[in-house]
Amino acid sequence: MKNALKKSFLALLVVLFCSVGFNNSAYAASVGQKLTAPESGWQRYDSIHQNIKYSENWGNHSVATYYQGSIRATTTPGSTASFKFEGSKLRIISDSTDDGTHSDKIEVKIDGNVEYFSVWRRLGHQYLVYEKTGLTPGVHEVVITSLDSRNATLDAFDIDGTILPIEEQQPPQEEQPPQEQPPQEQPSNERAILTVTLTTGLEKEFDLSKQEVDDFINWYSQKGQGVGLNQYAISKHDNNKGPFKNRKTYIIFDKVLTFEVDEYTPDDDN
Repeated sequence: MKNALKKSFLALLVVLFCSVGFNNSAYAASVGQKLTAPESGWQRYDSIHQNIKYSENWGNHSVATYYQGSIRATTTPGSTASFKFEGSKLRIISDSTDDGTHSDKIEVKIDGNVEYFSVWRRLGHQYLVYEKTGLTPGVHEVVITSLDSRNATLDAFDIDGTILPIEEQQPPQEEQPPQEQPPQEQPSNERAILTVTLTTGLEKEFDLSKQEVDDFINWYSQKGQGVGLNQYAISKHDNNKGPFKNRKTYIIFDKVLTFEVDEYTPDDDN
């Protein structure tokens, strides 16, 4: 009888020992718990890792109790953080507070599948705020989006693989049919004699192209409205006599009494 009791007691001890040992080895942190270091089978990446791409309006705040002393944060709705990783599971580490300044709904999209997590919990740093396991082993794309004007914070990421560079992906360009080029406008050979009468009674006569006359008229009209320079330079063209590279006459706006335009078409034979 005593031997039977002894054997039963020893069997019970073995069961209890195995049970305790199994539970300890299988223990894993759950969302809402503090997790200051990655557990076995996970690798931690800081939120400022070079392969994590942030949109504008994310700040970087330094506090010693954050992972590696810093955390990313934004209060701008629509701000995103994105990266690719190779593995099958993901954890997000962040700070939290229960004073209402931190968001209780932040979007996380993995390969297009949307879920949410909260950083509105008891006050503290390096909390496990989101976990996704059971993904198909391979490359996955993660996009995290702030949804309101409360603090959205990211301290670190635990994965079972490697964060990969995000290539700048350009949308495919649709092939455009060739466009017909409009016929180029042939330069006009229309010319005009511009005669400017000054307030002194002196007349200045210029043989100009139609475009040059139009430019002069535009200058005079705009200056009359207070826009532009007070003087206008008119090239003398073929009347440039002497060893000069070019000669110009400067017309002062306030000195113009009247001007006259006489258009003509040059004779091609001349």
